Amino acid sequence: MSYVVLARKYRPQKFSEVIGQEHITRTLQNAIKLNKTAHAYLFTGPRGIGKTSSARIFAKAVNCKEKEGVEPCNECSICREITSGDSLDVVEIDAASNTGVDNIRELRENVKFAPSTSKYKIYIIDEVHMLSKSAFNAILKTLEEPPSHVIFIMATTEPEKVLDTVVSRCQTFNFKLISNKKIMDTLKDIAEKEKIKYDSEGLWMIARAAAGSMRDAQSIMDQVLSYSQNKIDSGYIAEILGLIPREVMFEYSYSIKDKDVNKSLKLTEKLVNDGYNITRLFDELLLHFRNIMFAKVFKESSELMGFDRDYSDNLSEASKDFSKEHLVWMVEFIGKNAGRIKYSQNPQIVLDTVIFKLCQRFVSYDDILKIAGEQTSEQTSAAVVPPVPAAKESSPEETAQKKTAPEIKSEPKSESGLKPAAENNKEKEPVFEDPDVTPLKEKTGWDKVKDLLKNERRSLYSKLEGSRATINAEDKEVNIIYNHILNITDKEEEMIREKIKKVAGGNYRVVIKQEIKKKEKTTLKKKIVKRRITPSEIEEEVPVVESIIDEFGGKIERK
Repeated sequence: MSYVVLARKYRPQKFSEVIGQEHITRTLQNAIKLNKTAHAYLFTGPRGIGKTSSARIFAKAVNCKEKEGVEPCNECSICREITSGDSLDVVEIDAASNTGVDNIRELRENVKFAPSTSKYKIYIIDEVHMLSKSAFNAILKTLEEPPSHVIFIMATTEPEKVLDTVVSRCQTFNFKLISNKKIMDTLKDIAEKEKIKYDSEGLWMIARAAAGSMRDAQSIMDQVLSYSQNKIDSGYIAEILGLIPREVMFEYSYSIKDKDVNKSLKLTEKLVNDGYNITRLFDELLLHFRNIMFAKVFKESSELMGFDRDYSDNLSEASKDFSKEHLVWMVEFIGKNAGRIKYSQNPQIVLDTVIFKLCQRFVSYDDILKIAGEQTSEQTSAAVVPPVPAAKESSPEETAQKKTAPEIKSEPKSESGLKPAAENNKEKEPVFEDPDVTPLKEKTGWDKVKDLLKNERRSLYSKLEGSRATINAEDKEVNIIYNHILNITDKEEEMIREKIKKVAGGNYRVVIKQEIKKKEKTTLKKKIVKRRITPSEIEEEVPVVESIIDEFGGKIERK
């Protein structure tokens, strides 16, 4: 007899053998038990999780004449025919190959005939989303009101492509992915039945690579057995699937903990030279630190995540070197850069950059707050005023010193303890000295200032050439007045202030003002007669004519 692959050999034949879909098998069993089977079902979910197998088991259960409760016996002729695919009453249709409306019309004609040996005639339509729109429309009426002896079971991996009118006529069952732990347990049972040597790490690697699909896991297991001569070993599996060995990933975590950039980059270079895919390496790095993060949070991570005991212990040991915040940041950082690998022309540079960043010092929010708090406390301690000693009687010498010391006046404050608004605005202005010098003279002093600017900054002197200045010696203020458009920069204003200080010997506040004289316009106060004047009436004595002649300098010409 030819070899039968594990996916076919260990295909579920009873509801109890379907792995990870208890919410569906229980509903179907109760429907059979209570005689409440529907006329149409829609099974949705990813590949390899038991949709078609469940449909066949349901077909056997409703037709089996010797079933044990609600489970098919798998021994009677009907069960054997359905299992082998030879039953005339259970028709499996591949919608990907029969997409046209003609195929559905043929189906509509055949449903009228009663089943040959079974109670129900069952149509299993796989990948039903591949049917054309016209084919869907052709089957709508049949789905809604089929003959009493017909049951439709449709399966699809893309339920969003199925017409809503079809979905509304069916009972929908959503199959879910199978957990890694359940896949591992199933593979372990298969290995024991087949008398295959295995290690737990190898089974876990197969389950992880299957990504929730039991059929994929069994196919990978077949491939591994062919490569390793009937033995499941983690080393062989890593070679076949291109997975990074676990010990290498732990070396990464240790080097990142020690902030050893040199060791981490050399480790990456070695893996690349050994032929490992960089995208796969990036994914493995992300998954590794994600597992460490879970081990940090969950003590029983082996049971929760499906890890074997040795791997779980290693993860727990590695998690002691990192804080929760650090692990969350690493997982987020690696995940954010995952997309860059796919579109980069040199993905190794992206990976090296990520590794380099991971090896740098991690500063959490608590560390930042702690550092900020220490700096604040240092500044506060530096600004503390020493306590004032208690008042005591002053000696005559101390009294004399107090009299000679200058009196310091405190600034007035409002009731709220803040300075008045007017004083707050003055804080932005420069503080001026009050030297005992001769005040700046309005005429001679401003000319000296301009002469200094002329020698040092010719362009600024040109700007001030047509200006004049008024000096308020008491308030130490210089008003520069000009009658043309002038733009003085802050730097130029500072230079003017320096020259004034050099001439006057003290600081003066500079205020620039623009003063444009308005032209005096003469207005005609004479009354203008608003009437049309004929040429014969035009005389120089007429007020309007006289005004026009005076304004424009014209004269009257007569023909």
